[in-house]
Amino acid sequence: MLTKDEILAMKPGRELDELVMIKVMGWTKEAEHKPLPMWRDNNGFNVDRVARFFNPSEDISAAWEIVKILREKGWATTLRIDNIVWCKLYGLGLGYFTCLAKTAPEAICKAALICTLDGER
Repeated sequence: MLTKDEILAMKPGRELDELVMIKVMGWTKEAEHKPLPMWRDNNGFNVDRVARFFNPSEDISAAWEIVKILREKGWATTLRIDNIVWCKLYGLGLGYFTCLAKTAPEAICKAALICTLDGER
């Protein structure tokens, strides 16, 4: 399990995207298939086509899907863009925290991952 500091140090890209798919979206990455792994959603449906091109840490439209899932889990999201982007997540009984990043998709993904950590509220 990654720590909050390790998540904050990650760069946008496939590794961060895959963590979001697993920890936030609830998808599973099945045994490596050649040439690519097989992805399934939390209902067992094949989501390979979506997973291959799903890059929420770099694509704002994919990042908004993460915000939608967070809302379903009881988290409210505030996104502010100044000289630096920050994303704040808070939920009744869930706590709150702020995540700073260079772009909105990166901030959303990192905040979403941090809210999945046990004991890091």
